[in-house]
Amino acid sequence: METAVKQYITVKLIVMAHVETSRSAAVGKHNSRTTRKPIFVDMTPMVDLAFLLISFFMLTTVLEKNYAMDLNMPAIPEDPMPISKSRTMTIIADKNNQLYYYNGETPDNLVSINYNQNSLRSLLIQRIAQQQAADPDKGLICLIKLSDAADYDDMVQLLDEMTTTKVPTYAIQELTEEEKAALAGIQK
Repeated sequence: METAVKQYITVKLIVMAHVETSRSAAVGKHNSRTTRKPIFVDMTPMVDLAFLLISFFMLTTVLEKNYAMDLNMPAIPEDPMPISKSRTMTIIADKNNQLYYYNGETPDNLVSINYNQNSLRSLLIQRIAQQQAADPDKGLICLIKLSDAADYDDMVQLLDEMTTTKVPTYAIQELTEEEKAALAGIQK
């Protein structure tokens, strides 16, 4: 009866890692060399743990969110609103990061500037101060125009400058034929 109970209650031990420590010497010789059995390591628990950690970090990691600048484009009115030309400043972006600007209505006196802080930013700050001194109730209106050779990066940099210098009103427009002719005259 006792042997039946021992057979019935057998517990199988699962060994995950073990080392054979028994040494056997060569028979009949006094040799210092002994043969050892290799180390056995069961990798299953380590692989399970690795996959658990990978899945945990994949599920709990928050990926970086893309942030975009808001660009509110107004509806095109039937009758354009009259604007004093002394309030307007037009900035034209051209190829190779070239910028041109003019004040007022006609592009007869295009002036070349660049993107660094000493040129565009200081010019915008100066024009905002001039407009505030002339008429504190009405701010500067900046018109941004891009030539066909301008990059998308030019537009983004110009919009960033508008935000940085806090230009009250700005708009993106297409080049007029008169402005295209003035640009062609400068590039020759």
